[in-house]
Amino acid sequence: MIRIVVLFLFLQISVIGMGQTYYWVGFTDKDNSTYSIENPEEFLSERAIQRRQKQAIAIDELDFPINQQYIDQVVELGADFVHSSKWLNGITVRCDSLAFIEKVS
Repeated sequence: MIRIVVLFLFLQISVIGMGQTYYWVGFTDKDNSTYSIENPEEFLSERAIQRRQKQAIAIDELDFPINQQYIDQVVELGADFVHSSKWLNGITVRCDSLAFIEKVS
């Protein structure tokens, strides 16, 4: 029992000391996109387009990739881009600075 408590306390101290370095930045819209609904082949695969046609799912602005300007603005604040999710409309970034959190907030 004592070993478990000591291990737990050690893990807590380790986690607090390391800090969080990965952050999720969500965006509220996909405005000013360079893509168009009339040309879905620019941002969707042929397979995805066929699947949508087969299932009668309309293609809309939510299918657009994340606006590159949004990504660039976050990176300019001092973060390293890790990956994006167009479905969740956000990106994962890595940053060791607490100042980054304040700037993004």
